[in-house]
Amino acid sequence: MTFDFGQLVLDAEFARMIKHAVHGIPVSDETLALDVIHEVGPFSDFLSHEHTLRHMREQSQPTLIDRRVREEWEQMGSLTSYERATREARRILETHVPDPLPPGAAEQMRRLYLADVLLARGEDHEALALLRGLDWHGVPEPWRHEAGGLLAQALRRTGHGASADSVEQALRALDPARPFAP
Repeated sequence: MTFDFGQLVLDAEFARMIKHAVHGIPVSDETLALDVIHEVGPFSDFLSHEHTLRHMREQSQPTLIDRRVREEWEQMGSLTSYERATREARRILETHVPDPLPPGAAEQMRRLYLADVLLARGEDHEALALLRGLDWHGVPEPWRHEAGGLLAQALRRTGHGASADSVEQALRALDPARPFAP
């Protein structure tokens, strides 16, 4: 299996642009700018108009997709979006410092992993005991949701179906948009 960090960075850029577009385009007297259209007139320059300067940053602002004219793009090295994305991925890998985990989170995640292994081995009672002993506040998101799913699975396998149903219902209520597969 291979992974392309440059493509990941490019995909993140596309996702930001899509997210911007999904919010919709505001339509009002200010954004339609009919008064500006009448003022400037056909075949004239809108780029230097105050209204354009005031609103030009409202469109998505990609950092990897180059919107310059071709001649300027060629003078700047003719880098493709993918080449810029690969450079950005390298920069991120070389300079990114992740936020530290909260105190105790690593231990809770280790216990969560062990419970998952125990469930896979069929050691359901041991997994349930481990999950019941978790400090749920010490489990960072998004693993808390996963931990709840493991708890529901362990409860169901050890004959506590009603409790498992309650946990699953609580997980769905916390995040209805997130798929939950017991």
